Amino acid sequence: MKDILGTLKNDSKEAGYQVAADQSATIIQKALVNVIEKKVDSDTAKSFAIMLDTEVGLACVKLLAGLALTYAPGVGQDPRAQKVADKLRQGAMSDGMNLVADELVGNLLPALNGIVEALPEQPAVAQLVEKTGMNVADLDEHRESRTTKVGS
Repeated sequence: MKDILGTLKNDSKEAGYQVAADQSATIIQKALVNVIEKKVDSDTAKSFAIMLDTEVGLACVKLLAGLALTYAPGVGQDPRAQKVADKLRQGAMSDGMNLVADELVGNLLPALNGIVEALPEQPAVAQLVEKTGMNVADLDEHRESRTTKVGS
């Protein structure tokens, strides 16, 4: 039987690294946005600051901070820094995947459902039933017998 307290202790340690990663990414994001808004007088830079101040921007900050921390001289060799770097990169990927999934579920799937619902219901089957006088069960039986003959 697993040691419940040991599991919780390990999980809380991992959660601590995750919190450190999330909080540092948020601080970096806000600092970058503030510097760009206050110090750079360019429409392009201001547009970049607006993008950076979104969930996508935060995911990008996490990824870049995680990569920077991974390959930074000195600090990059500290196992604690590596753990935070891992959590930053993993968080960036997780956030990005969630954003894509949300977009698919929120916009793409309803659009596809609308297309499918707009299609007529099995027009070929309905026409065949009307022309032959067979019902759908007879058609299914006929189709199965043809499949059996072809496959034999």
